Parts: sequence; structure tokens; C-alpha cells
Amino acid sequence: MSRSRSAVAPSSGRAVLVAWIVAFSTAAAQAQDGTRSPGPADQPTPIASTRSVESIADRSAKAPSAGAVRAVPKAEGTASPGLQVTLDGTASTGGRVWYRWLQTVGPVAAIDDPTASEARFVVPPDAQTLGFVLVVGNASGVDAKSLSIDIDDPERDGVDRSLKADAGDDQAAKVGRKVVLNGVRSEPRGQIRYRWVQAGGPRVVLKAGEGATATFVPASSGTYRFALIVSSPGGVMSEPATVEVAVGGTTRASADAPSMAIDELARVSLASIEGGSKYADDLSKSFDSAADSIGTFRTFADAIGETTRRLDAVVPRDRDRRAVWIERLFTPLMSRIVAGLKDDGLDLAQPGAQAKPLTRAQKIRLAEQFRYAAAGLRSAKAVR
Repeated sequence: MSRSRSAVAPSSGRAVLVAWIVAFSTAAAQAQDGTRSPGPADQPTPIASTRSVESIADRSAKAPSAGAVRAVPKAEGTASPGLQVTLDGTASTGGRVWYRWLQTVGPVAAIDDPTASEARFVVPPDAQTLGFVLVVGNASGVDAKSLSIDIDDPERDGVDRSLKADAGDDQAAKVGRKVVLNGVRSEPRGQIRYRWVQAGGPRVVLKAGEGATATFVPASSGTYRFALIVSSPGGVMSEPATVEVAVGGTTRASADAPSMAIDELARVSLASIEGGSKYADDLSKSFDSAADSIGTFRTFADAIGETTRRLDAVVPRDRDRRAVWIERLFTPLMSRIVAGLKDDGLDLAQPGAQAKPLTRAQKIRLAEQFRYAAAGLRSAKAVR
């Protein structure tokens, strides 16, 4: 592990902050009109070429994965309408893992913190059975396990059994090629809403389409599992249906590299920098610390400014070397962070968006992205 440096030169800190803002501006412009804006003359090209990303992925493919993870969910408390129940995932294994609780069955129960190992909710008045999925992950991948909770209130009606989710047939695919998940056979057709959730395999970014479909681009080979839940206009949910996608071929980023999962993007990007792996621990700690402090940040500008100050104490001081770091690591990560926040309603391409107060959902998303980035950076330690 490299040695952290606590003293930061003011001018150096401002330089990296400016670089991050340049990266943000480029990513935001691309998100708005699909074009690439050139940076200042003295800045490196913001995003590496497809050919560069491909060679980077090839060089990093030999990195061994971290220990396997296992999701172990349970519920504690009296499951009756109006009472609080605790979702407990602390028995999950895999070292330092991230958590995500998702509801799959029953009327909506507001989970107080879906990214915590222990999360709480109040049982809704109309519930008979509530279903949840616990997703946990680390640098080696993700695992998911469902949890069903029977509500002690016999006067209530149960799940609408007329709803039927159908996730389609199992598929075979190739690394770097778009995969389409299709739930069109779900019933009753034309009267339901669809929700896709990843339940296993290397983490990917799912893009929901109109109606029953969702797409993703796998960055590595393996077996990917997904669950589909459909719901009625009144919010009643179906039992989940699952589908598996077996992905083969060499680990290679393609022209769809912007869709690469943020942890994989961080690993591949750091591996492309000569000597970058020795900074992996300190870089990952910077992102983890920023995620831990997410509640103290009022705006995106506050969060990214503090993160930049932490990173400035880690990266090399030499100006030319920093230009390489900005081009290969920080600009791609910033682009993904911008895209992730847009999914939660914060369009950073709009004037003044950086200074708008972050909502709770936006803070959760930003902290989640920071932790994924930290996990990816830690996994790059093996590339020496």
C-alpha cells in the first residue's frame, strides 16, 4: 500500500479540482447532446479511445478476483401492520461488502436505508406477505437471496395472483455485445409495469427500455442472473421470475465501454496507468471516506470538492503524470457519476445543477457509486 500524504499544496488542490470540473463539464455536455466537447489546449484528451480501452482491459484481465460473497438475509421483529421490522444482512460473507435491499412482493414498504446492512421499515396496513431481495457484493462480484415475510393480519388480502412475471428464456451472449432482456410474455399484457433487478453474476448497469425490455453490455464472461417483477397500476407486485444469461468470450471492452459497470471501469482505468496499482488502497480509501461522509454534503459541488481534496493527497505531483491520471481514470469515472445521478433526477448539464441541494435518493446513489469505484480500485492492486 502506498503512503498517504496529508499535506496538500493549495495550488495543487485547485489544479485537480479544476481538472475534475473539466471532466464533469465534458461528461455533462455529452449526456446532454451526445457530442464530445474538446478540453482546453493544455489538457489531455478527456476520454481514451476504444482501442486504448480494449488494450487496457486485456492487460487487466489476469487480475485475480477477491473472495466470493454470499447474501444471508433475515427479518427481526413482529411483522404486523404498523409495527417496525428490521431487515438484517450482517450474516452475509465476503469481507467488506456493499448492501442493497430491494422489495419484490407486496404493497410498498418504505425502507429507511436500502444500502445499510441493517435496514428498517414499517409494515404497510394492507400487507399480507412482503418479499425482499438482499444483494451484496465486493470486487469479485455479487450475490442475491430472497426473503419472504408473512404478515400477521388475517383480515388482509394477499398478493394479486393474476399477475404473472415472465423473464423470458435463458440466453447465451458474448462479452461487449448488447443483451436484451424481454418480459413481454408477462400477464396481464398491457396492464402492468415492469421492474428488472440483477440477482447474480458480475455487476452490470441495466438500462430500462419502454415497456417490458431492459438491456446491458457485459464486460466479462460469466453467468448473469436477473429477476423481473411486474405490478398492477395499484402497486400490487407479482412473484419474481428469473432468467440467466451465459456470457462467453475474452474480457474485452467494446464501443459500448461507457456502459461498463463503475467498479470494472475503475479497475480497468487504474490498471492502464503505469505504476497505478500501488496507489489502489489509498485511492479506494478516499472514495470510501467520501461515501461515509455523504450525509454531510449539501450539494454535488460539496461532495466532489471534498473527494477531490482527498484524491489530491494521493496522486503523483508531477504535472505530466497527473495529466495521464485525469485522462485515463478521473474523466471516465466522472462521466459515469454524472450519468448515474441523472437517473435519479439530477441533470448536471443544466445551469446551477452543481449547487442544488441533493435529495436523499441522490445522496444514496452518489455514495453507492463512490463505493463501487472504491471496490474496483482495490481490485486493481493485483495488477503489478
